[in-house]
Amino acid sequence: MKTYGNEILIENVASDSTFVAKITDRLTGSIPDQDRSGCQIAIRAVGNIDDSTKVMVNYFNRTYLFCSLPKGKIDTVWGGDFYTSTARVTFLHQNAKRGSLKLSIEFSSPPKEWNRQANDGG
Repeated sequence: MKTYGNEILIENVASDSTFVAKITDRLTGSIPDQDRSGCQIAIRAVGNIDDSTKVMVNYFNRTYLFCSLPKGKIDTVWGGDFYTSTARVTFLHQNAKRGSLKLSIEFSSPPKEWNRQANDGG
């Protein structure tokens, strides 16, 4: 697993991985001192895997959003309202053994360069 800002590259899809994403100011890179009263979160999964998997977003020790990813080529976006500045993102490999997956997390609506609209987790 390699992390780049709020991106995670899962090179070994045969094991579970957890990543903590934080809201940062795009210009300064700083993290806000306090939680936000409400914003959006968007997650994009791109890759190719040999079996279905799941990705969960947790906060306050509860699963808030999840997405089931099918086997094969993946390029999907999901998200929803979010009420804190930190998200714990967990990749659950289930039976996957081969492939790679990149997760990108934005604390906003999906960026235009993703060319996608977010679906509610499911």
